[in-house]
Amino acid sequence: QDRNGEYSAWGVVQHCPTGLVCEPTGNVIYCVRPSTPEPEPEVCDTCNEGEMVCDGAATYRDCEQGYKGVWRYGNLKGCAAGTVCVQNGATVGCVIPPEPQPEPQPE
Repeated sequence: QDRNGEYSAWGVVQHCPTGLVCEPTGNVIYCVRPSTPEPEPEVCDTCNEGEMVCDGAATYRDCEQGYKGVWRYGNLKGCAAGTVCVQNGATVGCVIPPEPQPEPQPE
């Protein structure tokens, strides 16, 4: 007997077909395809807040807080036209590349 003085009984055990899972919604339970959670970031993808990394000659990534609060490198960002990405410790800078110096000629 429950709090309201009523009797409750469980019905026959039901199983969802292969590949589906039980999903309760209100007073009904549906068999649905399981949702695919976002994958955990790879260990090599994790970073610390404020870090940046060059990821190409003129592109870089900022460290952003992502899935489940894990810090990881975000989407590619581009340097301004005519500049290149230069790593400076845990940050980057987009700088105008130096002019190439001519190779010394042997005498």
